[in-house]
Amino acid sequence: MSIHPRRKSGKSDGNEPDYVAEWDEITRHLTDLDYALPPRGSGPRDWEATESPEEPFDPSELPSAPRPQHHSVFARAVLTLALILMAVTLLSLFGLLPLTGWLLGVCALAACIASAGAIFLYLPQGREDDDDGIQL
Repeated sequence: MSIHPRRKSGKSDGNEPDYVAEWDEITRHLTDLDYALPPRGSGPRDWEATESPEEPFDPSELPSAPRPQHHSVFARAVLTLALILMAVTLLSLFGLLPLTGWLLGVCALAACIASAGAIFLYLPQGREDDDDGIQL
């Protein structure tokens, strides 16, 4: 009895491919591979800094920090409206504020639209070509 799942024990009719021979041919070259493992203790905790930098640190070479962005009163109003509509929707979903089904749907839809508007209004105003949008 053969242990290979596709090879039948006994006689073959000659039309079936020899899968074991094909696999042996594919894996014949894999025995020459050398899997070199890194030496013990070569992880990120074993990294050591160089003794001293070549040049002293000069803070005047740093780029100027961007000015803080102030959001408009309208953006804050849209965000406040979105939060109020979300609170009303959640209170109605938990049964603490009775609303009809269509009014609950309108409130939830308005909360989604106001949230999307608030996100859009809070986006950075100035962008550069190579700017990824990250602000620290």
